[in-house]
Amino acid sequence: MDLASELASQGASSGTTVLAGYQTAGRGRADRTWATAPGSAILMSFLAHTQRRQRDLGPLSLLLGLAVSRTVDDCTGARSTIKWPNDVLVEGRKIAGILVVSKVLHHREDLCLIAGIGLNVNDDRTQLPVMATSIAIVAASHQSFDDVLTTLLGNLTTILECFEAGDIGALWQDVGLRLAFRNEAVRIEDGARMYLGRLHGVTDCGLLELELASGGIITVAAGDLARGPVTIA
Repeated sequence: MDLASELASQGASSGTTVLAGYQTAGRGRADRTWATAPGSAILMSFLAHTQRRQRDLGPLSLLLGLAVSRTVDDCTGARSTIKWPNDVLVEGRKIAGILVVSKVLHHREDLCLIAGIGLNVNDDRTQLPVMATSIAIVAASHQSFDDVLTTLLGNLTTILECFEAGDIGALWQDVGLRLAFRNEAVRIEDGARMYLGRLHGVTDCGLLELELASGGIITVAAGDLARGPVTIA
């Protein structure tokens, strides 16, 4: 993402894509890092300029998660889910992660968005943690990187065009249908704080809606989401 940010500062246009063959210090949410074996995953930073304001960017991580989720489905025939705030799962196993950052460019009036995406493509079981998977594993066949990348770029472009036009109603409905753990007991950890409840949904600003045991609903802006344990009558 650092190279994409540098290219943006140099005037790179929307659609500029930076690909890495492997990673030794990939960057995720909360400054987490990870390594990826050469040739096993799509590791990319995608740049887009937007006229939308900073306050409008709340749903963007989930919308780009939708682009990745649709790509997984297109390539495997499976039905993937979107785990708030920025992961894509297949049968509960992580197949992709998304990190979106915005950058103010002094030589432009718009905002620059940089989406960092890691999508497991041809990883096998020996290369992945227990709770992770890849397109090749789900599809039970080796995948063409070019085909997966072309599909992903097409889905990203379509969704970003809708976002820019403010036409995300149908997209947001799809996000809701794909939302992992919906109506299930979950816990959310955010530093020293923990929230327990039932995952009710997400707001159109990208906040998670959590139903408490008391019946009230609160919104949560950030945290690590996992299934239960908590009992709600």
